[in-house]
Amino acid sequence: MGDALGKHMFKHVANYESTIVYYNAVLKRRIKADYHAVPNAIFTYPEVASVGMKEQEAVAKHWESGILVGFYRYEDTAKGEAINAKGYFVKVIVERGSLRILGAHIIGPYASILIQEIINLMYTESQDARPLMESMHIHPSMSEVVDRAFGSFVEPHEYHQMMEDGQVHD
Repeated sequence: MGDALGKHMFKHVANYESTIVYYNAVLKRRIKADYHAVPNAIFTYPEVASVGMKEQEAVAKHWESGILVGFYRYEDTAKGEAINAKGYFVKVIVERGSLRILGAHIIGPYASILIQEIINLMYTESQDARPLMESMHIHPSMSEVVDRAFGSFVEPHEYHQMMEDGQVHD
């Protein structure tokens, strides 16, 4: 599975699909595979991980006024500073109002681990960012960079202005 379908050719997708097959074939349930939040990671240095939509896709589907962008740099957290993690970041995209998570992108140490907190919320019924935003994150830890990205929402045009002004490097 996974590779046989030719769309999401990852081992973790094949594992997920085999679970769906088991539920349907053996347990006689009627479950459809849900591919709205297929994560991926590139295990280079630095690691790169993403899930869901890119900003351009979110704008095309929800219009610019329908989304918010959150961005935070590793180096602006205590742990990021301690490990000298410069130039790395977390970027998140949510639907305005509902705070439904549409996508996330992380470049930096432990990106494949850090993005899992977001993936888990994207597979809940509401796909809402609030549980992450309202929960406690250990200090100092790298998970704070994810928490802070969700606490820094701005309009897409404001985000791009910040990029142009050199306030963020994406």
